[in-house]
Amino acid sequence: MRRLPILPTLVVLAAVAVMIRLGLWQIDRLHQKQSLLASYAAAQADTNLHPWAGSGAAPKPYSRVTLDCVQVPSVAAQAGQNAQHQ
Repeated sequence: MRRLPILPTLVVLAAVAVMIRLGLWQIDRLHQKQSLLASYAAAQADTNLHPWAGSGAAPKPYSRVTLDCVQVPSVAAQAGQNAQHQ
């Protein structure tokens, strides 16, 4: 009777374990992606403008916000330059 090759069997079992883990990771990633797409859809369906206070917490991602600029401290005009500094 022939013996079972130990090293190739261990390599195959390790590969099977890695493939199972990657499959479970893909399923977890699917749930994360579905949650992200649901939040995008909710933000797109929300037509309200949410105020964004300067020091307050930011509103939900991808929502429509409004911001009042009450003071402009300074305005400086600056021209652009190309690679040759012209």
